[in-house]
Amino acid sequence: MVDFRFLIFVILLLSSFMGCQSRQKRLPSSLLSHPCEHYFKMKSFKVNMVVDEVEELKHMQYFIKDKDGGRPLLSDLLGRKPKAFERLFNKSDAKLASPVDYYTNSYLKNKNKVVSPEAEELSILTYNVALIDLKGPTIRVKSPFKKEREKLLPGHIFSTDHHVIQLQEVFEVSSSKFFTKEAKKYGYEAVTGHREDYTDGLMTFIKKDIMEESSLTTRKDLYKIQDLDEAFIGKEKLASKRGLLEVSFRHKRFGDIHLFNTHNISQGDQAWARVQQMAELGEKVRLKANDKPGMLFITGDLNATPVAKNNLSPMNTVPHYTGLHLSQTDDLVIQSKNSLDDALSELNPHPDELLQGVNWKNTVDPVNNNLYKRDYKEGSVTGRLDHIWGRFEKGNCKVIRGKSEFTKQVTLSGGDSHLSDHFGVSVSIKCD
Repeated sequence: MVDFRFLIFVILLLSSFMGCQSRQKRLPSSLLSHPCEHYFKMKSFKVNMVVDEVEELKHMQYFIKDKDGGRPLLSDLLGRKPKAFERLFNKSDAKLASPVDYYTNSYLKNKNKVVSPEAEELSILTYNVALIDLKGPTIRVKSPFKKEREKLLPGHIFSTDHHVIQLQEVFEVSSSKFFTKEAKKYGYEAVTGHREDYTDGLMTFIKKDIMEESSLTTRKDLYKIQDLDEAFIGKEKLASKRGLLEVSFRHKRFGDIHLFNTHNISQGDQAWARVQQMAELGEKVRLKANDKPGMLFITGDLNATPVAKNNLSPMNTVPHYTGLHLSQTDDLVIQSKNSLDDALSELNPHPDELLQGVNWKNTVDPVNNNLYKRDYKEGSVTGRLDHIWGRFEKGNCKVIRGKSEFTKQVTLSGGDSHLSDHFGVSVSIKCD
């Protein structure tokens, strides 16, 4: 029996690919000028364009040491076998705009702030809950113990009492309705991302008692770049797509707060698409900050990290620093660390030695997360893929605390397991 839906998908895929093939196989001078470029995976990026010719990536030229003395090429950043980021871990190279400089300046900027004892606290949580039951043309992705975990997750999440909670991978309409119903019991206002012709899996929850009445506004966007490898359809016949949920509200004391909840493309060799999504996100953040200054937070599973365990490290590292650079935000987890050495430990190329703060773990961890072990091989990426970035256009704000969440196991029918294949991330700030 012929599956006509599959044949139609293959025809559309081939026609789109052939349309893209007609373009020159070189990278564009602007990240957003050629949406078809993401079809050409890293093995096709055999180009000689230098990094400083791409406006959005100029800052990355300082992260590569060219042994021949030439200008770094784009293929050095995003190629299948990119050159080692020799300067990435060089703490002595203070002359360059390196990650060490960024983390040092960001950490000290927060450490040196002083807030009054009466300063009010605001806490934020981001968590990828891994409620996945999706089918693609050639693959099915279903998280273990999905139904059991779904029943348990709201109680564990909302009982943390964080003021703002942003979730990823709540894909099904029935799941988002269940979370919305449970959130009300704990005093939260729920905002759901797209659940009409497609689902982005995003949800945001805000404590009602911190908001001024009728001040909540939302915007739901799709990223311009999508990956046909991720052309999944869920149980409720909704397509899964990468999106951005933007929520703004007026805090009773702090004024305007803008939240960006996102889940970036995950394919390991899709660094180029991930960078383009970061560029789009960065532009939206800058426009919002310029138009309506206030507190601004980017949270979510960015599939980007300061450093990763395996040889895909640059594939996640380039989007990470590009996102920070373009959005002009600070990594609030870094600012929450106990010491500068602890903050700089994230630049250590050996993840087993990373994140040695008392309350900190990698957010994806194939060794210490039982659910992750079931979904991925033990040699998979280890690192902090889930982030809370922020910028404060008004007021005096200091990050006072950051930690991993939901690191303890719960009892399920198949034995003890973690609630998700990610750990949560939370930060608390105080503002005068």
